[in-house]
Amino acid sequence: MLEQTARIEPVVDKERVELERLQSLPRGASVVAAKGMIERVPVLLTVELGRTDISVKDLRQLRHGQVIVLDQLIGEPLGIFANGHRFAAGEVVAVGKDQYGIRVTALADEPERPSEAERAAAEPAAVSA
Repeated sequence: MLEQTARIEPVVDKERVELERLQSLPRGASVVAAKGMIERVPVLLTVELGRTDISVKDLRQLRHGQVIVLDQLIGEPLGIFANGHRFAAGEVVAVGKDQYGIRVTALADEPERPSEAERAAAEPAAVSA
């Protein structure tokens, strides 16, 4: 005697769905408001002065007044990043009495995104004496 097993079939809704057809917006419609909103999104700009590799041992032995030598040469353009994406190069300038600024000297052809290790190395670390 053969046993019959119940066969469960998925229920498929074969009802056709009509999607709304998109229409182009009239010139100057709500796009202007969206553009204004997007233009107010904050972007973190950072300038990379240089990099170096250092062991944890040497990092722990750092003291106030010590100098860390970076790989950047004097006069070389500095990398300017927007939210981690390299988009320009520049040079340091004095702005006012007590501030630095950066003069944009070139825009990148294609933005570069630093690797995870490069981003971690570029983040400032608090070192206490």
